[in-house]
Amino acid sequence: MKPNESVIDFPSVSDAARALLREVRFAGHRMSISGEAKPRALALELCGAGYVRTGETECDLRLTGFGEAYLDQLMRAH
Repeated sequence: MKPNESVIDFPSVSDAARALLREVRFAGHRMSISGEAKPRALALELCGAGYVRTGETECDLRLTGFGEAYLDQLMRAH
């Protein structure tokens, strides 16, 4: 296996969702988003991929270990 290859198959997400995922990481692995449609849609995309978990209101995001691994893999690739 090459050094930049991953054994884990990470689901792909949109560029906007990746940007939100980075924001959650920089916010200390937890972040609240507005209830507007676009941020909630991005959060649901990330949740569907397993990269974040949402709270009861779906406005509180928590980065998962899988999301952290995905971001680490992206950092190594670039």
